Amino acid sequence: MLKSLVIAYRKRMETVKIFFNIEDALEFCYAKTVEKFDVIDCSNPADHIGLANILNASTERLKDNPVALLFTETINWRYFAASVTQYVEKALCAPLTHDSHDVWIAPD
Repeated sequence: MLKSLVIAYRKRMETVKIFFNIEDALEFCYAKTVEKFDVIDCSNPADHIGLANILNASTERLKDNPVALLFTETINWRYFAASVTQYVEKALCAPLTHDSHDVWIAPD
């Protein structure tokens, strides 16, 4: 499987751009630039500034594409809820049982 992933990556190397940002995440997201991304991976800023803030700010930087993704995580969710689902519901002040949500949760 790894071999097929490497082969697929090599075919797309010319179109893949990797961008690293080491400044303040919210400041970067709200900066007036035209740079938009297919994928944003931002480790665990939700532990420091809140999940709702990350989701709100990252919408400015994600491309208007149905497969654009935000990957984020939290280390401290266990302090706020009994499950990841409950944590997300509390952080967003909304139940995840409604069909209109496009939130995918991968339990640890």
